Amino acid sequence: MQYFVTITYLATIIGCCFLLYMLIYSKLEVLFIAMVVFWLTFNALIALTLSIGLSQVHEAAHQPLEALFTIETSDKADTSQAIQLQLFLSKLTGTSIGATVLDLFTITKEALLTIAGAYITYFLLLIQFNP
Repeated sequence: MQYFVTITYLATIIGCCFLLYMLIYSKLEVLFIAMVVFWLTFNALIALTLSIGLSQVHEAAHQPLEALFTIETSDKADTSQAIQLQLFLSKLTGTSIGATVLDLFTITKEALLTIAGAYITYFLLLIQFNP
């Protein structure tokens, strides 16, 4: 799964950057521009669908955290159950749980915003340095 996510992200990011470049710098006919816009939209939808799905997995993995903080382990649980609860809490509050891109970053809502910001920055730089 990790390699599938990595290959998909690399292919869609490189594809979108190349298609944006072609869209801005090409002075071809309308049919070619329509085809580039179609493929740009298709690549963006693939990346967006994958990112939203994987960020929902991340959110679902951390969902029990709020309920676990409210559990009191005073007299109702024995020592082994309290230790298991504390280990589970430390796992949820420690490292991020979810799909990663070659262990570089976990796909979360914040990562989705970072990727969208990189696309917008690249698009604005292409427009700014238009010869």
